[in-house]
Amino acid sequence: MMKITFLGTSGSLPTKERNPSAVMINREGELLLFDCGEGTQQQMMRAKTGMMRLTSIFLSHLHADHTLGVPGLLQTMAFQGRTEELTIFGPAGLSKFFEACRGLGLFALKYPIRIRELCPGDIVRRDGYTVKAVRTDHSVPSIGYILQDDPSPGRFNKERALELGVPEGRLFAKLHRGEQVTLSDGRLIDPYKDGIVGEERRGLKIGYSGDTRESEFFFTEAEGADLLIHEATFTKDTSENAAEWGHSTAGGVGKMAAGYHIGMLALVHISQRFSEDITPVIDEAKSEFENVIVPSDLDELEITNPRWPEDPEEQKQESGTRIRKNTYGKTERIRKHQQTQKQIQKQTKQTKQPWNGIQDTEWKTKKRRGQNEKQKRGEDIKKNDVTLPRKYLNTK
Repeated sequence: MMKITFLGTSGSLPTKERNPSAVMINREGELLLFDCGEGTQQQMMRAKTGMMRLTSIFLSHLHADHTLGVPGLLQTMAFQGRTEELTIFGPAGLSKFFEACRGLGLFALKYPIRIRELCPGDIVRRDGYTVKAVRTDHSVPSIGYILQDDPSPGRFNKERALELGVPEGRLFAKLHRGEQVTLSDGRLIDPYKDGIVGEERRGLKIGYSGDTRESEFFFTEAEGADLLIHEATFTKDTSENAAEWGHSTAGGVGKMAAGYHIGMLALVHISQRFSEDITPVIDEAKSEFENVIVPSDLDELEITNPRWPEDPEEQKQESGTRIRKNTYGKTERIRKHQQTQKQIQKQTKQTKQPWNGIQDTEWKTKKRRGQNEKQKRGEDIKKNDVTLPRKYLNTK
């Protein structure tokens, strides 16, 4: 199971509601951060994702709205006593970017930072999963990422194993791992040939595009992804601008998602033009592909591997739309993050007994009148629980 937290979903310019680009993926407790725009560490605090379990940052390109949050985040983790190594991945130019940061004195760290530049096709191998760098099509050197869980063993047919005389216990475990076992009577049992273990089930697959035009190269690698997080800065009415500046349209992404059998499409990098109303974005995408969401900042998506069949034809409805078959896993659910502090304060204020403004004014007037009368008589008055002589007071 993976939990995706959308820390920043804005386009190049932040808005009051959306921060610059950043997506956190919690994979079984390990934190992976994809892009790190300005203010990402504050969003992590608001979402309570944690920081110290962050093992890697994957930058799609080096534009400011995707990188300015990195120096501050690194410094904050140093203040919190981090000692574990952190690896930062990105396209060509990443090393120069960090040399410039160090040269400006932006951070001095007491834990190791490893910088690794990736080319399309490079694969980062970790325990239980891989992250592949994929070619994208932006105005500067850029890459997208495909996060893929390792395959898991196929279904174990206990009845078939018992039928063949395999005793329960450690031999069951060996067979489920794909190993052959020898029984006490000398027979060799093969888990696959003897029909005890089914075919391997592919792992969960998530794609992250970063900034890019609609790209055949990227979608070829992302084909069949359970979740695709893709930018949609523009709509079709401004498609010329999208092509010129290296971005995608919502409709173009939706069309390609349908053609490449994507399970769920999450559109991010939303332009400030749609800060008041995202309806044009989601409607345009849904005209091409039904299973689309446009998450807000701090939205969370929990997704469990549905173990879809590999044959794309089996993943479609009669209408041709890819559906999520949750035979082995839970359905995803989008959960809105808790209300902002401002909203909470507003609700609290509304529940309080309203103060009578007329009474308040009358009370203040009487208080001032009483103080003035005492000052005229030369009496001491009590101010802030301290009695002050008249000469220390401003009686003008």
